[in-house]
Amino acid sequence: MFPYAYTGSETKIMAYVWNPNSLPQFESESLILRIPASGLFARVSGPIVELLSQLPFANVDVSATEWQERCCREHAEAQSASIIWHELIDLGAIREVHFDHPLNEAPEEEWIQLASSPRHSRIHRFMDAQDFLTDDDMAHVGA
Repeated sequence: MFPYAYTGSETKIMAYVWNPNSLPQFESESLILRIPASGLFARVSGPIVELLSQLPFANVDVSATEWQERCCREHAEAQSASIIWHELIDLGAIREVHFDHPLNEAPEEEWIQLASSPRHSRIHRFMDAQDFLTDDDMAHVGA
């Protein structure tokens, strides 16, 4: 038997990763990505960008706690980011996958910390990278 043969008894590691079809690109203090199901593009802004820069990661709760401590984010900011996180999952931009081997997480020096202090996370949808946004295109989160 080969020393690294799959026996079925190994435990799989769950992780959150970018859907390769979402083509995420961090740009200044925001993130541009493609929504895989529709082909539309979106700009994500606010504190959620800091958390998304940590992808891929194995445990969203641990990563969110690290992010809150690293960026001094309050509970209300975390709630706002959580809403956008779940929307990105629902849109298929972020996937939950299982791996047989340990995950190569993003190095800390690549993590983003916003220079400004936006309190709310937002996702703005548009047809392609050249479209302009209108107020109807924005989903505002928070008080």
